Amino acid sequence: MKKLLLVFLFISTSYAENFYFYTENLVQLKKILEDNGLDAQYVFNPEEQKILKKLGRVQNLLKVKSTLKKIKSLKLNGVRIEQEKMTKFHQYKDEFWKRQWALFNRGLSLKIPVTDIEYRTVEGIEGEDIQLQGLPPETNRKIKVALVDSGVALNHPDLKEQIYRNESECKAQRLYELCLKDDPNNKECHKRYANLDTDGNGYPRDCQGWNVAAKKSDYVNIPGNNKVDDILGHGTHSAGVIGAKANDIGVRGVIQNVEIIPVKVNGEVNGDENLGIDIFAKGILYAISTGAEVINLSIGWSFQEDSELVREMIQLAHSRGIIVVAAAGNSSHNLRSYPCAYEEVLCVAAHSVDGKLASFTTYGPHVDLAAPGEEIFSTWPEIKRPIFFEEREGYEIQSGSSFSAPYVTAAAARLLNYGFSPREVIAKLTLGSRDRGELDLRYGKLDLKKAYQFKPNSFVVPLTKKLNLVDWRLETKKLKLELKNLGFSKAPVEIYFKSNDLIFDQSDFSFSQMDLGDHLEIELNFQVKDINISPYVEIFAEIQQGQTKNTFPIALEFVHPLRSQELTEISEPIKLKSKGNFPWPDFLLSANVFPIQSSKDKLVIVEKGEQTFVTILRYTEQGFELSEKPEVLKGGGYLFVNNSFLDVNGDGVKEYVFLVYRQVSKEVTIEFKVFDLNFNPLDAERVGLKVPENAFIRNNFVWINNDKKMLPAWIQKSIDPQVKQPPLKWDLPVENKNIPRVLYISNNELFSLKTELTPLHLFSRDKQTVVIVSEGEGALKDFFTLEYKGLKKHSEKKITPEQYFAYDLAKITGDGLQGKSFIIERQKSLNYTLFSRGEIYKVPTTFESFKKVYSVIQIENEPYIAFLRGNSLEVSNGVVSAKINKLADQRKDPNYYILKSQNSNGYKFYRSSTETLGLSLDLITVESQDGEMTLSRKANEAFVMGDKCTEFSVEKSALLFYCSDTFSLYRYSL
Repeated sequence: MKKLLLVFLFISTSYAENFYFYTENLVQLKKILEDNGLDAQYVFNPEEQKILKKLGRVQNLLKVKSTLKKIKSLKLNGVRIEQEKMTKFHQYKDEFWKRQWALFNRGLSLKIPVTDIEYRTVEGIEGEDIQLQGLPPETNRKIKVALVDSGVALNHPDLKEQIYRNESECKAQRLYELCLKDDPNNKECHKRYANLDTDGNGYPRDCQGWNVAAKKSDYVNIPGNNKVDDILGHGTHSAGVIGAKANDIGVRGVIQNVEIIPVKVNGEVNGDENLGIDIFAKGILYAISTGAEVINLSIGWSFQEDSELVREMIQLAHSRGIIVVAAAGNSSHNLRSYPCAYEEVLCVAAHSVDGKLASFTTYGPHVDLAAPGEEIFSTWPEIKRPIFFEEREGYEIQSGSSFSAPYVTAAAARLLNYGFSPREVIAKLTLGSRDRGELDLRYGKLDLKKAYQFKPNSFVVPLTKKLNLVDWRLETKKLKLELKNLGFSKAPVEIYFKSNDLIFDQSDFSFSQMDLGDHLEIELNFQVKDINISPYVEIFAEIQQGQTKNTFPIALEFVHPLRSQELTEISEPIKLKSKGNFPWPDFLLSANVFPIQSSKDKLVIVEKGEQTFVTILRYTEQGFELSEKPEVLKGGGYLFVNNSFLDVNGDGVKEYVFLVYRQVSKEVTIEFKVFDLNFNPLDAERVGLKVPENAFIRNNFVWINNDKKMLPAWIQKSIDPQVKQPPLKWDLPVENKNIPRVLYISNNELFSLKTELTPLHLFSRDKQTVVIVSEGEGALKDFFTLEYKGLKKHSEKKITPEQYFAYDLAKITGDGLQGKSFIIERQKSLNYTLFSRGEIYKVPTTFESFKKVYSVIQIENEPYIAFLRGNSLEVSNGVVSAKINKLADQRKDPNYYILKSQNSNGYKFYRSSTETLGLSLDLITVESQDGEMTLSRKANEAFVMGDKCTEFSVEKSALLFYCSDTFSLYRYSL
């Protein structure tokens, strides 16, 4: 046997879970694995392998459940290994012709629901649609479009004639059903008809598509079944956008001569929302084998969840001339999502009725096009009650890029119907899009009429949808870019690069000509104009081809690739002292670490397979120490929403107390988990913290002190009389049960705090409980603050409406960065009084339009408020202030920790790499000198760790990094 390299991709655990093995010698590898006690399963079973072989692709792939330690012990060669990834759906002259603004926008406004009773209005602009009017009639050629989604309502009156139907396979299905009519267990029927495949595509009786999410039948050779009806609505809504029949019944789609092939990847009864990536790979394979010409993927996942398996299937589809369209996502930032960021995929964002990007959509240089995606009116399963459209069942209003992608899918199908080739279609849709203006996209907005008329010639584009990383440490920064001619003719090409933030050594490049399919690689060398530049920068490539000029945005990220060998230069490692034999070294690489209120200790949570492991990382004078053994919780879905360290039962000894939500299917359970100092579990009922049945405890509850015992309290803003209520000790008559109350748990029972006024806000300070309440209605409403000692009211004070509206900021300042909440009270003199951690600060200022207040910080013994306003982070004492604009990825409500720099008046605002745009964390420095204050973000502090190390946690004045090869924590002091 030749000795070859064993390569591991994205592996970070030594606990049993699923791995994919890629090898040329599948039989030999399977035997080796089985000889070592491992159960090796083929990802694609023999029937699927036959399908792949017909398509010219041999998939040498095994799936094994094992541990990294076990795999490392094997003598393997010629093998690549990938960890299993999981993902979720993005969520979130016909009768109704006038409601379909995406097809014909007359400039009417939309009312977008913000809450159950509030709306915002978006004024429409005439013509901001897909420009369907004025196109020539369709030809008679039917285009096959595969909808990889939650299935389709097959009998919907607007869809039933548009769904793919293979009559020979339908006949086989009818024969099977007739045979089983009298005896469902007739083995002869199963043997004769279960695997009947009349068209030879490998999928028996696939009359109207295939369900790859279904469990394997005992009688069918290939996984899945032919039951593709939609119970979620997501796929049916997309199907209506693509090709609803123009039959004067409901809505109409973009293309009429279409066959929609349902490929069901989600929506099984009692199914799991978490979907193995291989499900999507199988769905794409079915679409290819069934002859799809366009594939719609209104799905997506993050960089961390990306899979080589799906990428290979999309490349296979692309190589066969199939156009693949995917939704960008609904994350309100420019974070790359996959498969959208593949070069072979048309990535689609959502725009609204005014032509601007929808507030929820993902955007950025990896997004190719925008299409209508807000308040889209389309088909809906008649068996599923609509939420937003109440006039008739079978139709619904939905928003999301999930419903923007089908417009581009349908536009591609419409152009194919006119006889254009797949290459021409892609060029027409992208270069023939409507001018993007200020929209952060690669091309522009979908414009079918303009695309139809556009005549592409040379079509040179930068292949830049991937993440472009630039090493910050280099004095001259370098970036390699690849360009390709995707067009239809040779042409001379001139390329000019420009940026407001960079100085290029050479910014213009000329090539005499680029042949069809040619690749060019350009290396850009440059310096930055300002050392405090953001780590996230866009440059623009202006490409001139003959008389045609196009400009492409290119995103890059400055990083400091921090490797394990460099960490020893930062500080000495802090050894972790684990008393048990649990495989923590590799586990901690994928751990979630959370601070615990009133403690230096950390809560450590690791989800692996069907188990969740919970433990404490305790700080001692000798270093950090893990508990002897973790608490093992069965299954996943646990969310630790409140973590505290306090003496909850008044016995003089503190306990760790966690409020835990868990969602299983559609049911949410809520409970307290309590542990002693040695992290041994305690019975929550014995310490009085059993959650009463049907009670919902808010994650921002406060602890109130009552005779040394700590009780969780929160405001229940409404009581729904139609929902079963928990047993409750009410201080008011029964008829008043539906007004908001302050609820608390004592001795496992639910009580309400005694007051007849309406509670608005609740907080605790100095062993007192403060409730802000109101009395009356509208303009006659009065406001009061009530102070309680224990559960008894101590004082009552009337406040002005102006003071209350300052208190109202509590709704958006709930959790400070140190896990402490505080309240702001505005006085007549425009001073703000801040109650924080038992201290009172008075800050003169005229703050307005707070988005989120993070903390009160002391700089040169003066209190400052750090807060968000719009998309800026600001620090101010009302006289001196500073701000930094355009937070790293423009994400809504980013979560920063505030860290005190050692031996200085400076602070740093820190955001974990799990919450930022790319691979790096985010650090913003606050410094004051001679009365001047500055905020700066330094890109050379944006670290990228190696395979063995990860950003781990945060202390008061330091960041902690963890390396599994040394089982050590390293402190990076600020």
